Formats: sequence, C-alpha cells, structure tokens
Amino acid sequence: GTVIGICCSDGVVLGVEKIIQSKMLVPNTYRRIYSLSRNSGLAIGGVLPDGRQLVNRGREECSSYKKNFGVPITGKVLSSRLAMYVHAYTEYWHLRPFGVSSLLSIYDIKDGYSLYMIDPAGECFKYYGIAVGKGSQQA
Repeated sequence: GTVIGICCSDGVVLGVEKIIQSKMLVPNTYRRIYSLSRNSGLAIGGVLPDGRQLVNRGREECSSYKKNFGVPITGKVLSSRLAMYVHAYTEYWHLRPFGVSSLLSIYDIKDGYSLYMIDPAGECFKYYGIAVGKGSQQA
C-alpha cells in the first residue's frame, strides 16, 4: 500500500493505505504505523514481516540510546542507524534485502519535528512531505 508523510511546524502526519487481503481478517490486527518510543513513530509500506523486523530494531535503538546517554535519540542518529541496518542486508548474497520502505517521524529538542524516508537500499533522506509505495505517483 501507499504511505504518506507530511511534516508541519506543529507535528508530523503519517497515513497508510490499508489493503484488506481477506474478509476473515480480524479488525485492528493489520497495523502499518508503529510507535518506536515516546518521541518517534514508523510507518511501513511493503512486506509486513520485514517492516515489523525494522520496528523491533528501531525500538532497540531507541531504548539503548536512552539507557546509554540519558536523553531521547535524535532523528538524524535513529534514521542513520536504521538505514545502516537495512543497508547491511543488501551487502551479502546469503541475506535477503528488506522489501519495505519506511517513513520515520520523530521529535527532538534541537531540530523539532522531522520526517525521514528509509528505502530498501539503505538510503535515508529528510523530507517535508513524501509518498512511497504502490500509489506514490497519484498521491
């Protein structure tokens, strides 16, 4: 599905297109927007299990940074760490690359609200507004 993110002066808006694959699916179990910490969230577009793996890694990064340094992780650091993690899966022939593009929204004291896009190749860019996924051209 399509994932859209818009960064405003008072917050970041994330939206996802929910494609219902079956009428037997239990409501509210097909999530594509996750919370990583109190100040960050991740919206995923692509293969759902790959996205959950990235969410778990992001939660680990947030909690370890807070534990080690005593302050919440900044957007630049979290986005670069997640991008390096995704990029590592493109380096070796025995690992399957991630099939997910993700939008990271984060708030920190220094930069305010930020929106980052992490693509399956492991590149990370900061945006004011971006759409990724199947219908990104129409959005």
